[in-house]
Amino acid sequence: MKVILTSLLALLCAGLAAAELRYRDAQIVADPAWSAAESRAAAEVRHYLQAVTGGAIPIATSGDIPAGTLRIFIGSHPGTPRPADGFDVATLANDGVMVERVGDDLVIAGSGPRGTLFAAYTFLQDVAGVRWWNRTEDSVPSRPDWQLGDLSIRYQPVFRVRDLYYTDVCADPNFAARMRLNGQYSGLTPELGGNLYGIGGGHTYWQLLPPAEYFEAHPE
Repeated sequence: MKVILTSLLALLCAGLAAAELRYRDAQIVADPAWSAAESRAAAEVRHYLQAVTGGAIPIATSGDIPAGTLRIFIGSHPGTPRPADGFDVATLANDGVMVERVGDDLVIAGSGPRGTLFAAYTFLQDVAGVRWWNRTEDSVPSRPDWQLGDLSIRYQPVFRVRDLYYTDVCADPNFAARMRLNGQYSGLTPELGGNLYGIGGGHTYWQLLPPAEYFEAHPE
């Protein structure tokens, strides 16, 4: 009977410990290998988690984070916890994202130069509940008791280039990044992972069918 009670007590304590993985107590694990865009991702996660939870959300080295604290890993690096199935975010196409609970840690990572930043915005929007309505207006919920639960998001965009041609996007690369856009009108700076160029946003038939090559034989 004593063994049974001891086992039940251990299970109860483990359950309570798991229940105390609150986002407001979380710390972001600093990594010297962060790219500029990954550093930006860490800053954005910290800023919005502070606003959502009211916590300090420090960025600290792994060795300085107390045991039992929710650790948030930004990007996929040698020290990043790996999912049990061995999934590697690098197998996703550019801008692919992974937001996943691994043990008692949270991993926010992505593929290519923008993937981790886009994963951060996916987490903030789809999990935390933050909304960016335009380049000046957003909505940030208050969730002081929010806890880490089961979480696994793995996604890669269907379209390689995503862009919009209107003022909020063209005038503010930060808003474009939050919308996970990456085309030429987004104007993403290197800190935001840079942007892609297609053949243009319009008036492009001459590039697809160069007159010097096709007009003489096909004037129509």
